[in-house]
Order: sequence, then structure tokens, then C-alpha cells
Amino acid sequence: MRYRLSSLLALVVCAMTPAGHDSITAAAEWCRRAAPEELAAFGLPYHPLLGRYRVPSEKTLRSVLGRLDPAELSAAGFAYLTSLIPDKPAPPAPLMPDGGPEREQRRAHRAAAQEDPVRRRRRAIAVDGKCLRGARRSDGSRVFVLSAVRHGDGITLASREIGAKTNEIPEFQPLLDQVDEANLAGAVITADALHAQHAHAAYLRERGAHYLLTIKNNQRGQARQLHRLPWKEIPVIHRDDTRGHGRHEQRHVQVVTVDGLLFPHARQVLRIQRRRRLYGAKKWSSQTVWGS
Repeated sequence: MRYRLSSLLALVVCAMTPAGHDSITAAAEWCRRAAPEELAAFGLPYHPLLGRYRVPSEKTLRSVLGRLDPAELSAAGFAYLTSLIPDKPAPPAPLMPDGGPEREQRRAHRAAAQEDPVRRRRRAIAVDGKCLRGARRSDGSRVFVLSAVRHGDGITLASREIGAKTNEIPEFQPLLDQVDEANLAGAVITADALHAQHAHAAYLRERGAHYLLTIKNNQRGQARQLHRLPWKEIPVIHRDDTRGHGRHEQRHVQVVTVDGLLFPHARQVLRIQRRRRLYGAKKWSSQTVWGS
């Protein structure tokens, strides 16, 4: 029996996301338990003699998913989701969705009409690696992917699987090659210390993007240079004092513009000092993070 590819993909997506399953076996069981009207909505074939909709087996789901290119499938899904997001949020309407007036709704509408236009923030994209939950290779090893995710709305622009015998570093440029110029040019790319590589910085410069990278001892010369800056003379531009999740945290942020940094095309340096103390404890733990 043949099934449409769109029907099989819709079944797996619904089984994995709202239903919360994390394996093909569980997804196949969810399909068998689905109501007839749900199976009809997925476009599954109807058997007139048996009087019911046909449901794909676990073997069918594994066979189809194994033949698909994960990168192409992800790119198609991300492109569809991106098209659904408006370029800018709609201003508050004077009426509720049901057409009735509402005092708070009218107040928000008047405030939006009177206030000055908000300065649009620079776009930002986070590059980070994650382990796919429930995914295993034939040798039993876990599957890791490197993704480029937009800040704010959380839309994933690109994704690449990291090979079993490599790491995230060689996948950085091929990943961002999948992002078009409209999204990458002028955007700020954020990444952890693993991607504080000179080649990555030069690549982003060529694509017209900016970067904000964590600097640790994997870049020893750059780290020593940042440590020696006169931080006592640099003002703190932001202070944060929060309590929650069983701890008390304080953060101080400093930013300075510096010429002659050892990292290519770097113009600014930031330092974040963080102090943390668990409720009931007397001692504080401290951590300092540098970025460029």
C-alpha cells in the first residue's frame, strides 16, 4: 500500500511534537491509536472493504525517514515557518477579535498611535550544537546537530548533522552557507568559545555579518589581552540583580571599544562578572566571561 509522503511526515511531526513521543516505535503506536477523523485529516488512504483508514507500520515509517535528506527536509520546514512570521508585529487594534470594544484594548491602541516609532534592533542569529533526543546511529552513538537560530522568534534558519568523527568547528561555514544574504548580512552571529576561530571571523566579515563570540583560553593570546585591559577604569553599563530558582544572582556588564585586538575585525570587548549564591548559603561563587 502506498502512502503520500506529506501524510507520513505530518503523522511523524504530530506524534513527535504535541504528543511528546521521542521514538519511531512510539510514533507508530500513536498512529494506530488515532481517531478515524484524525487519520482522514492526514490524508491516509481509506479501505472500502475493511471500512477503515490504513495506518503505516513502524517499518514503513523507518524506511521512509531513512531515505530522506535531513538537511533538505529541515530547510523546507524552516522556510515554511519563516513565511508565516510577519516582518513586524501588528499594532494593537481598537477592538477585540470578536468585534467588541475593550477598555484595555483601546488604551493600548491609543498608546501605540501616539508613541514614537521604536528603533529596530539589529538581527541576531545564535549558532549552537545540540544532541537530538532519542536519535541513535547504527553503531549506537548519539546524533548531534549544529543549528542557526534567530533570536527573538526562535526560528531555525539552517541545521547540519555533525559527523561521528568530527566536531562543530568544520561545520560552521557550511551551516551558514545555507542562510541567505537577506538574513545574514548585517546580523550579529553569537556562538560559544568553541567557535572563537580566526577563520570563522573572517568568513562572517566576508558575508557582511557581525559576531559576538565568547573568549576563553582556547585563544590564549586574545584572552591575555582582554584580561590586561583597564577594567577598573571602564564604567559598568548594566547591573542585574535577580532572585529565583533557589539562588541569588548579580551581574555587571562592561563594554569598551579597543583598537589593535588580536582577533580579526574585532572592535569591542565586553566583560560580564557574575556572582551567585544559593539561598541559605553564606559564600558567593563568582565567574567572569569575556566576549568580542
